[in-house]
Amino acid sequence: MRRFRSFARSVGVDPRDFAALSPFGGCDPGDLSRYAADMAELHFCTVCGVSVPQAEVDSGNAVVQGERSVCPDCMGLLGVVEGGRSSGGGGGLVAFFLAVIALGGAGYVWWDGDQARQRLREDTADTLEVQAKMYAGTVEDKIQEVLTAIDRESGLTAAQIDELGDRLSSVEETMDGRLRSLQEETEQLGQLALEIDALGRRLGKSEAELTLATERLAEQRGVASALRDRLDTLEATQRDLAARGPAAGSGEGSAEEFPPAIAGLVRQLRSSDQDERLDALEKLSTQEDARLVPHLIPMLTDPYEFNRFYAAKTLGDWRSKPSVPHLVEALMDEIGFVRQAAVQSLRLITGQNFRYDHNGTEAKRKQAYDAWTTWWNTNGKSFLEA
Repeated sequence: MRRFRSFARSVGVDPRDFAALSPFGGCDPGDLSRYAADMAELHFCTVCGVSVPQAEVDSGNAVVQGERSVCPDCMGLLGVVEGGRSSGGGGGLVAFFLAVIALGGAGYVWWDGDQARQRLREDTADTLEVQAKMYAGTVEDKIQEVLTAIDRESGLTAAQIDELGDRLSSVEETMDGRLRSLQEETEQLGQLALEIDALGRRLGKSEAELTLATERLAEQRGVASALRDRLDTLEATQRDLAARGPAAGSGEGSAEEFPPAIAGLVRQLRSSDQDERLDALEKLSTQEDARLVPHLIPMLTDPYEFNRFYAAKTLGDWRSKPSVPHLVEALMDEIGFVRQAAVQSLRLITGQNFRYDHNGTEAKRKQAYDAWTTWWNTNGKSFLEA
């Protein structure tokens, strides 16, 4: 900056107005060329650093040797220039002076460089120390801020934790109360469930007993109905036989009309001992005689099932047509093998088959029984007369 000001003064321009010396500042192009020529030949004093125009060198007021220059002011101080000319022996003195300046400059440069390095080290150390202190202070401030924030957050967190702890305690107490209440209700429900199970078992047992009783009642009703039907049939048969009288001619006779052995077996059929009746029935089954049919038909309703069975089988073996309505009633017997003997005898006597299954359900048996009854009511008379 100092050299710039010296150069501005050397060319006769105020440094503040130097910016006007530009193509855009409105200056004279001739002056600009002159200034450019002077700037091309400009030197700087090695002693004081002031600019030395070439005009001063040409006039002898300044000295230039190689890259070293001495301005007119420094030359005056050294007594080299007097009245614009050099004094006697001035050339050697100038050379000596330039040499001294060179040595001094070199020493100064070395000393100044060493001092500069020392100052640089000191400045660097000071700067680093200051920066370290500033950084340390900043770090300490940041750490303090963080610690303060942590303390503040810790205090807030501790308060929140205490509040949450109180809330949790309250919730735990509430939950404990609810759990105890639920446990009591569960125990009550468990007791109620046990009572319900016991009641269910009782109801199940009662239902089973009721079902069994209903089934037995239905069976008894069926048996009673069958017995009533058989009784009605027997009464009708007895009335028919009574109307025919002793000389009806179909062969029915009293026990006295049979040989003594047969007459004894006929009387034995009315014995109170079921085994005696069974023995008489087995022996009479070998004596095929139409006169014995009225004595065998009542055996279809005998209390002993084997007597009913042998009576149904014997009447079928004898192909007894008058026994057909009684065998139809035997289809509703409560014993399966009695029903089987009755249907087999009906098929042998009539040749009809209404798909009666003696082991079928009661409903199916009743359906086939109704079919047999309908057939007999429709065709019984013609069948007997055939």
